[in-house]
Amino acid sequence: MTAEPIRIVVSGSLPGSFPATAFGDRVEFVTAHTDDELRSTVLDAEVLFTWRVPDEVPDKTPRLRWIQLASAGVDHIRGLPVWDSDILVTASQGLHTVPMAEHCMSLLLALNRQIPTLVRAQDRSEWIHNRRDVHFGELRGQTLGIVGWGKIGDGLAHLARAFGMRVIGTRWSVMVPTEVPRSGIGGFSDEPWLEPVDAPADIVYPASQLHDVLSQSDIVVIILPLTQDTEASFGEQEFRAMKRRALFLNIGRGRVVQEEAMIASLQSGYLAGAGLDVFSREPLPRNSPLWSMPNVIISPHVGGVSAATHDRVARFFAVNLTRYLEGQPLLNEVQRHAGY
Repeated sequence: MTAEPIRIVVSGSLPGSFPATAFGDRVEFVTAHTDDELRSTVLDAEVLFTWRVPDEVPDKTPRLRWIQLASAGVDHIRGLPVWDSDILVTASQGLHTVPMAEHCMSLLLALNRQIPTLVRAQDRSEWIHNRRDVHFGELRGQTLGIVGWGKIGDGLAHLARAFGMRVIGTRWSVMVPTEVPRSGIGGFSDEPWLEPVDAPADIVYPASQLHDVLSQSDIVVIILPLTQDTEASFGEQEFRAMKRRALFLNIGRGRVVQEEAMIASLQSGYLAGAGLDVFSREPLPRNSPLWSMPNVIISPHVGGVSAATHDRVARFFAVNLTRYLEGQPLLNEVQRHAGY
């Protein structure tokens, strides 16, 4: 007697590169293009591949065993009924590393090389070659501090080292300061025209030593997930622990940062500038003072978006689906007790 195929509901659609035929008649893929379709098709599903989890889960989905989230973050499902269920949830942590790291470096380079000022001058057809209030910096020799150094932090560190930067940061799982190997990635050099960068070792610190990291960093990047422990955890004390005229970037979650404290630090000139992809409220309200600050770049939560992201997440789903069918442990299981 042939076993009944496993019913898999996909919210949206799978890319053409997804190896659906490799699973043969073991599975049945059902596509839900709308919220209404998702709510109805999930009722008989065993597996759900989605970003949004409908409220019908778990009370009306007795067959549902596993949810693969297309997102890396899981804060949007905390507080939903599914969070307290025994349904296995896996997420897409690490799959947005390439666009996130590149987007962060784009913001950093733009701030350091005064690109917003140049673009505004271009809009006015103004040649600002001799303006003394426009200061162009270099990343070479600067220290990048990553708050929440995980998979995306690894990708960002890789790029930063190629610019000759030192990288330090914090990680929850680290108990003592630990040197991070640079994997043979050296900074750009062409001696004798460029002096070698003689920087201390790259170090990852316990989260409890955040202020040590902030005091050493010329640029601070937040890549923390949003949990009960991290919400509103970066406030006035943390901004004052940073170097005066440092740059600040947030590509993690907006509600990790106390936005009023950040705005005050920018308005006072204590921070030299900020590149922000996430905010306490999204969309960012039109009356936010951040919109009009010349030293702030607003990015509408698109750091993880790229043409390749959808394919990459779908390929990961295929890997996890294979493991599911073979009874192997799944990758990137959400640790509900930790909140991510």
